[in-house]
Amino acid sequence: MRKETSYIIMLVLVAAILVLLYSSGPKMTGYVVEVEGDLNQTACGEVEGYVWYDEICYDGQPVCGADFLELCLDETNCTDVNIGGGYWYNDICNAEVEPSCSNDLTLCLDETNCTDVNIGGGYWYDANEDGNSTCNAEVEPSCSNDLTLCLDEVNCTDAEIGGGYWYDANEDGNSTCNAEVEPSCSNDLTLCVEANCVSDGGGYWYNDICNAEVEPSCSNDLTLCLDETDCVGDGGGYWYNDICNADAEVISVDDSSDSSASSTQVTVIPSFRLEAEDISGISLDSGDSQNIMWSILNTGKNVVSVCSVKSLGDYASWIGASEDVLDINAGEVGVFAFSVTVPEETVEGSYLLSVSIKCAETNVVKDFNVEVSVTGEGEVEDDKRAPIGGFTIFEGVGAGGIIAFIIVLLALVFVFIFARRMRKTGKTMRDVINSLKVKVLSKPNKS
Repeated sequence: MRKETSYIIMLVLVAAILVLLYSSGPKMTGYVVEVEGDLNQTACGEVEGYVWYDEICYDGQPVCGADFLELCLDETNCTDVNIGGGYWYNDICNAEVEPSCSNDLTLCLDETNCTDVNIGGGYWYDANEDGNSTCNAEVEPSCSNDLTLCLDEVNCTDAEIGGGYWYDANEDGNSTCNAEVEPSCSNDLTLCVEANCVSDGGGYWYNDICNAEVEPSCSNDLTLCLDETDCVGDGGGYWYNDICNADAEVISVDDSSDSSASSTQVTVIPSFRLEAEDISGISLDSGDSQNIMWSILNTGKNVVSVCSVKSLGDYASWIGASEDVLDINAGEVGVFAFSVTVPEETVEGSYLLSVSIKCAETNVVKDFNVEVSVTGEGEVEDDKRAPIGGFTIFEGVGAGGIIAFIIVLLALVFVFIFARRMRKTGKTMRDVINSLKVKVLSKPNKS
């Protein structure tokens, strides 16, 4: 009982000291207390210890501090962060830093201070074009950073000055400096006439316009070969069943010299034919991609030229085709690269994609499946299934975690029982420690 009483007495003494310090005013605590209530100057002066300052009644005299910087009368108290925390200039204490060239470029009065990175760090030029240079926050507009200011072709096109393109963009007879190259047949096929479509633009002229792709014809689309002459001569195909075919017709030939009259099958090798290897085994998560190397065999008699990868079908946007082109000799293999990228948020399932190799003479198409899987939100990564123990009991808690929790719980129970026993016996921790010391010291010395 005496111990509890001593604790209460100590708490009362601490509270009394805090109240005394608070009520003693700024002399002890360093801050003032604003008086509650709406006291006017007269009423404030009638109360002992109250001070009227700046239209407010205070319990105690205001002193130099963050709320009363004007009372800081010297630089030491003004700039000390533990007292005023202000800035001393013009012989008074101010809340803001003194305006100078370093924080207000309009105060930089010469080029040296303005452009010095340790002082102003600005740009010195005549921004208002009135003959008076000043310090500015941004670099002076010029041909190098504003192409509209490049007034001749030399400065405009010089890579170290303007780096632009000089031409009459508005077609008004006045050339100016532009950020983009002048539209022409070489970069815009719609501007090509027949004379320069092929040579300058690299396009194909048909239907009285210049086109990016070759004109569909018997030579690149066998379905357009309407007779045997065009099919065999222009298309390089085989005419049978009244249509033009890419593969040779299998012909049966009778061997009349053989008494058994057996027939021999002769296969005619086509002029142009491609065989593509199968594409399989593609499984991707949503958002993932895979690079694919695709082999194409030229089984025809002639070389195929300007061959490149083209994406087809509903999921053509998933295929990233290389812009490289190859020529494949007869009997040789060409290897083409492309990538498959599954967009984010794609639903799990199997998707049929199509890709082709398109050459100037023929083409081949191949379909393939992409299996898309979506990682579920509830799945736990393999390296996070057992964070502490060797196996998982609950989601995110391992067997070791359960054991650690039981040990802590047993320790708390032991402390609780020990405390209750001490309370019943009236002993304190000091009594227990002293008892242990006595036991240790009372042990006989075996030596």
